[in-house]
Amino acid sequence: MRKIGIYNLYWDTMGGGEVNSGALAEVLSQNDQVTLLGPVEPKKEDFLKYLDIDLSNCTFLPVDSDDKATIVSEDFDIFINHTWMSKAENRSDNGIYLVMFPRNPRRFRSYIKSGVFRALWLITLPFVSLIPRIVPFTQAFRRRVFNESWLNSYQQIISISEYSAEWTKRLWKRESEILWPPMNCSTSSESKEKIILSVGRFFPENIGHCKRQLDLVEAFRSLHESGKADGWRLVLAGGCAPIGRDYYLKVRKAAQGLPIDVHVNLPQDDLENLYSKASIYWHATGYGQSARRFPIWFEHYGISVIEAMAAGAVPVVLEIGGPAATVRNKIDGVHWGSLEELINATVFLIEDQEYLEELKNNAQQRALSFDRRVFDERVKKVFSENREKEKIG
Repeated sequence: MRKIGIYNLYWDTMGGGEVNSGALAEVLSQNDQVTLLGPVEPKKEDFLKYLDIDLSNCTFLPVDSDDKATIVSEDFDIFINHTWMSKAENRSDNGIYLVMFPRNPRRFRSYIKSGVFRALWLITLPFVSLIPRIVPFTQAFRRRVFNESWLNSYQQIISISEYSAEWTKRLWKRESEILWPPMNCSTSSESKEKIILSVGRFFPENIGHCKRQLDLVEAFRSLHESGKADGWRLVLAGGCAPIGRDYYLKVRKAAQGLPIDVHVNLPQDDLENLYSKASIYWHATGYGQSARRFPIWFEHYGISVIEAMAAGAVPVVLEIGGPAATVRNKIDGVHWGSLEELINATVFLIEDQEYLEELKNNAQQRALSFDRRVFDERVKKVFSENREKEKIG
């Protein structure tokens, strides 16, 4: 039985990355000894209740930083790093880095800053051995200066989507296998209404993955004023932390006077009800950003898009990012690049109900490719191959 450590600093947030880490832990714990590494022990009952993930076979070890993760990694046969932007080094025989997204391309000023840090580190290097207490800090400083030396300690890279794999190759010069996050894709047969849905947290434009709800409001305003969407409503739903409150209020204000509903922190049952009623699903994360300079601000995978497809809402998604790979253009959804294209594609779907129905059926079938059962089999295959390599080694 192999000892496997899975490192994630954010178990308690129970977000998309934690769904991925937790599902991976559940599958591996069926045959191996799995230890969850992080600052706060995951609440196993919550993972089971809200995410349908069983962590009962897993143990927990408190680890609250990359430095500590580096140290404990040597205690495992396999060390899996699934922490956002982590630079922990692997000291196990088999290190696996599970990438959500590598980073943005470095800009010229970052090279200048890196050179300054490098010079400072080299100047202070002779004095480090004289002050043992600051060694951990200088080690962290060294990782910042010598940017990606830690990456070479991992034997395998796994990406969560084609989009992440593409940028991992471009920025890290490493090939990676793809392991799509798991979904419970039970398809819906509910009758559809004249609803366009978009689900995503309310973030301001300059922080995190802004879902561009303000842009969607303006797109729907044009659609509504054109008279080609009579009786249709736009529904925006998502979580909202304090940092997103001002942006959420802007969205509410922009939506006034239009057939637009804005919902915050809906219970899961209500959200699933919206998915089941929606005919069309809009997704706009990354719109207005430079894909060359800031690829990280585009959707890396897009769980909500898969949920919409499973429920029979035809996805109309930005042509850049994770959803552009999961949604095949004009087969099980439509791609767009400008708000005008988004509006035109939506009008076409509204006016051609036969085509809308065809894409709906294709979308539901496509969603099954991302089902939890597919994920489980993929994990077993990847780690079975990993076990065979260990034997050969």
